[in-house]
Order: sequence, then C-alpha cells, then structure tokens
Amino acid sequence: MLLKLAIKKGINNNKSLLGLRAEIVAFRKEGGSQQEAKQVLSELRNDFMNNAEKEDRILELLDFVCGCCSPSLRVWEEE
Repeated sequence: MLLKLAIKKGINNNKSLLGLRAEIVAFRKEGGSQQEAKQVLSELRNDFMNNAEKEDRILELLDFVCGCCSPSLRVWEEE
C-alpha cells in the first residue's frame, strides 16, 4: 500500500510530524478511508515496536486519524 510506504519512508527519513500528516491527508483525498489508515498505522506500529521514538510517531499519527487532537489537525471529521 502506498500510504504504508510513504509513512515508513517518512519516519525513517525524519520527516516532520506535519509532513507525515500531509501524507495521510493526501491518502484521504485519493479516497482512502479512516479505517484503512488506522490499519496501516497499526501495522507500522508493529514494525517499529523495537524503536520507541518511531512507535511514538505512529501513535501521534493515529491521534490525527482518530480525532484525538485539535479539531484543526483531524484528518477525518467526527461522524
């Protein structure tokens, strides 16, 4: 999946958190669903389980996807 590759590459290259969020926004605009994004990020969390810093980055991205953040940073609107 393209989102998984983009996020993984971004994290490995120390892309900013907002830059990573932009990848998720682009995914949404291309028709990706919130559930698909959660799935991808959960898989990546498992991939990065042995690296706390990278795992934390994934958890921050999950907050944007799930809406556990400032309303202006949410990727999907609450339903």
